[in-house]
Amino acid sequence: MTIDVTFGIAIGAILATVINIYWTSRISKLAERNRREENLRLLAGELLSVTFHFSYTLAPIRYFDEDMKNMGEVIRRLKRAKYGKLRVSEDASLFGFLSAEHIRNLHQLALKIRNFDNLVDEFLENSEKEDIDLYREIESRMPYIEDCAQLILMYISDQYPEYEELLAQTKALEKPQYVL
Repeated sequence: MTIDVTFGIAIGAILATVINIYWTSRISKLAERNRREENLRLLAGELLSVTFHFSYTLAPIRYFDEDMKNMGEVIRRLKRAKYGKLRVSEDASLFGFLSAEHIRNLHQLALKIRNFDNLVDEFLENSEKEDIDLYREIESRMPYIEDCAQLILMYISDQYPEYEELLAQTKALEKPQYVL
C-alpha cells in the first residue's frame, strides 16, 4: 500500500512538473510575442512620424524672389522641418526581428535625418546669404528620407503580414523612389 501511495505521489509530481513546464513555456512565448508587437508598434509609429513629417513640403523655391519679402516664411518653415533624433535607432536590440540589412537601414535613416537637420542649421545660421543651392539640397532630401522610412515599413509589412492592420496607416505602402 505504501508503494502505491508513493507511486501516486511521484506520478502526481511528474504531471505537475509537466503542466508547469508547458504553461511556463506558453506564457514565455506570449510575453515574447507581446514584446515584439510593442517594439514593432514603437518602430512603426516613429517611421510613420518620419514619413508624415518629411512629406510636409517646405516653402517652394519661388519664395526666394528678388526682394526676399517671404524670407521670414522660409525661415519659419525650415525651423519646423527639423526632425531631431530618430529615437528608435538608439536601441536596435529591440528590433531583432528586422534583418541585418534593415537594422543598418534604420541607422542610415537616423544619419540622414541628422545630416538633414545639420543642413537646416547651416542654412539658418547664414540665411542672410540667400543660398538657394543649399536650400535646394535641403528640399531634395525630404522625399529621400521619407522613402527610406517607407522602405523599412514595406519590409515589415511584407515579412509580418499579421501586422498589416497596424501598418495600414501608411500611405498605401508604395514602392519608394529611392533605395538606401
